Amino acid sequence: MTTHQNQHIDRQRGAVTILISIVMLLLITMVVLTTSKTVLMEQKISSNAVRSGQSLESAETGLQEALNYLSTNPNWNYIQALSSGDPFNIFETSSPADTTPDVNTGTLTNSSGTTSGSYTLTLGSKSDMSADPVIIEIVSTGVSDDGVASRVVTRLIKFIDPLPFPLDNPVLSGAGATLSGTARVQNPEGNSTIWSGGNVNTGSNTLIANPDSVDTGGASNYPDCMETPMTCQIIPSSTSTLKGLDIVEQDSSLASLTNDAFFKNFFGMTKTEYKNMMVSLQVSPGNVTNEWDASSPGVSHAQNEIIWVDATSSTPMLNGNNVSGCQTSSTANDAYGNATCLSTERTPSILIVDGDLKLVGNFDFYGILFVTGNIFGAGTARVEGSVVVGGQSNTTGTLDVWFNSDMVKGAGTGNNWGGSDGGWRDFN
Repeated sequence: MTTHQNQHIDRQRGAVTILISIVMLLLITMVVLTTSKTVLMEQKISSNAVRSGQSLESAETGLQEALNYLSTNPNWNYIQALSSGDPFNIFETSSPADTTPDVNTGTLTNSSGTTSGSYTLTLGSKSDMSADPVIIEIVSTGVSDDGVASRVVTRLIKFIDPLPFPLDNPVLSGAGATLSGTARVQNPEGNSTIWSGGNVNTGSNTLIANPDSVDTGGASNYPDCMETPMTCQIIPSSTSTLKGLDIVEQDSSLASLTNDAFFKNFFGMTKTEYKNMMVSLQVSPGNVTNEWDASSPGVSHAQNEIIWVDATSSTPMLNGNNVSGCQTSSTANDAYGNATCLSTERTPSILIVDGDLKLVGNFDFYGILFVTGNIFGAGTARVEGSVVVGGQSNTTGTLDVWFNSDMVKGAGTGNNWGGSDGGWRDFN
């Protein structure tokens, strides 16, 4: 009886041991499976975080590329074209000699040289190009290296007008204007030519838009032609012996302004503020005829720059066959007068001379020429845009000033883009 009981007890103990072992194995298996699942989940989370980071970094890189492009390759005509749905391409892929951007996509690489993400850019206008301010929307879509994760970053930026005062006159002078010789002032977009705080003396004709203008088909296009620069036919208004209504002189609102007030009236800030915030290129008086991108920069072939010349100690002299506000020099003529720059090559600039300026010989300028002091002109200088002089304007020779609103509006658009409030967001 005792032996039988002992055997029964042993069998029960063995069964319990087996049961406990099975339970422990099940528990260990569950722990292993749970741990494995947790590890896999953490790896997945980590991998997703990496991919999300890659896509966000790619999107932000694309956004910065777009901002850099707008800052270093400004072209007002191109920005205007965005409103009509033109593609936004910033990268050249075909050949170094081809300067036309082909694509709007880019990639990121890590330290080992492998691709760590890519981005695609789109850019369009969020306002009418004649609005104030002009608002541009940049959308950058970043993708991770495996193409799984994506992130979109959108940025609204606005164009900061470097000349908030609207210019609609070819010549504006604070103290008076004397144009002798064969100098001409012409405005194919309106009925005014010279606005001055002093007396105006003209030795030749001023010209304004012709009310009888006709298009190439012979049909009347006035006054509609004044909405498109350099398309109206022009007729004389003032002569050397008779001043027309196009000339406004002895305007006390201009004559009463101090030099500093005259500047602030047009640019909306003091000289010091404007020089620190808006000027993109500073030129010494002795270097004005140098290339704009030289080690000692000048104004020649300046491209959408806001140029400051400190002429308080010496008077700069623009002479020779120089062109400013144009990418290249050309003998082609695709506008009124003797244009030396193709319309596709024009990159109008703002040239501010703080002091007096001399124009000698052949000099063509596209944009806004602003002189705080007096201007003395001789030779065959030509300006397409507008001339503003704080003091006296005394010119001889064949100075030719054409008002062109496109050259005025697009002048100095190099680095004048700023963030718009509420204009940044990112989302998956």
